[in-house]
Amino acid sequence: MEMITFKFMIGLYMVSNTTNTWQGVRDTAFWVALYRARESLRADRLFNDRWATHLVGEDNARVIEKLPRVFASEWKYSLRTVTIDTFIQNAIDREFIDVVVNLGAGLDMRPYRLEVPSHIVWVEVDLPEIIAYKEKKIASFTPYPIPHCLVKRMGCDLSKKEEQAKVFNEVATFGKRCLIVTEGLLIYLEQSQVAQLMNEVASHGETVFWVTDYHTDFMVSWYKKTAQLLLSHLKMTFKFSVPKDKGVAYFEQFGWKPVADISMFDAAFKYDRRPPFLVRVQASLGLGGRGSYVRAMSGCCLLKKTKLTV
Repeated sequence: MEMITFKFMIGLYMVSNTTNTWQGVRDTAFWVALYRARESLRADRLFNDRWATHLVGEDNARVIEKLPRVFASEWKYSLRTVTIDTFIQNAIDREFIDVVVNLGAGLDMRPYRLEVPSHIVWVEVDLPEIIAYKEKKIASFTPYPIPHCLVKRMGCDLSKKEEQAKVFNEVATFGKRCLIVTEGLLIYLEQSQVAQLMNEVASHGETVFWVTDYHTDFMVSWYKKTAQLLLSHLKMTFKFSVPKDKGVAYFEQFGWKPVADISMFDAAFKYDRRPPFLVRVQASLGLGGRGSYVRAMSGCCLLKKTKLTV
C-alpha cells in the first residue's frame, strides 16, 4: 500500500513534519468532523451537523478516506458525540450553567446545532491555526450560520501552563457556573498533563462540572495493536487512559467526582447502534476473562468538582 502523507490542504501544517505533543488532536479535528458529516447523512442519524461536510472540505475528505481502516471505529464516534450532547444539555438544564468551555474544540458546531439557552456564553479553545481555519470556513457559509448563544473563540496552546491560566482567568469573567467539555482530547496527553490540566481547572472557583470521554488502559493497549497501521499513518500516539479496574473513579484524585457515566458499548444498545461483531463476541464470551473490560473500555462521563487541588 502506498504510504499516504497526511497533509491537509489548508497550507498550515503537515503531521509528518512536527513533534508537537498535541499534534494528533490538531489533525483529528478533520477526521472526526468527517465522521459527523457521514452520520448526518444517515436516515437514522443521531444528530445533524449540516456544516461538517463544508468544514472538512472535499480535498481533506478524499485524503482521509484513503487511510487504512479509518472508518472501523466510526460507530463509536457517533455515539460519543450524541452522548456528550446529552450530558451538556442536562448540565445546562439542571445545574444552572451559564458558561460552556470546549477545550480542543476543533471543528465542533454544538452552539449552532444544540438548542441551548441564549444566555449561555460558549467558549471554544483550540490552537490558533485551527481557530483561524474554522472562522474562515464559517464566514464562507451561505446562509451564514447563527448560533443559539454567544460564541467566543480563543486561540491557545493548552500544553503550556501559562496559556491555560490566561484562558481560565478570562473565562472567569464570563459567568458564575462553568462546564468544561473535552471530547477526543485527553487521550493524546500524558498522565501528568491530564493531572495538571484538571488541577488547573479545579482551582478556578466558577468551574463546577466537566464532560469528557475516556478510555481505559485495556482499550488503549488493544487499539494500539488493532489499529497500528492507521495510527502510523496519522502519526498519532494514544497516551492517557484510566485504569481498567478503577474506571472514571480515577478522576476523583484530581478533585472531580463522577455523577454520570456510560460506556460506548452500553450507548450502542441504547441508541440501537450495535458494536462490530468481533467486539460483541469478545464482550459476551469474556475471552481470557476480559469481557467486562471490553464492555467498559471507553465511554463518556459527567464530573462534578468536589474540592480545590494544588
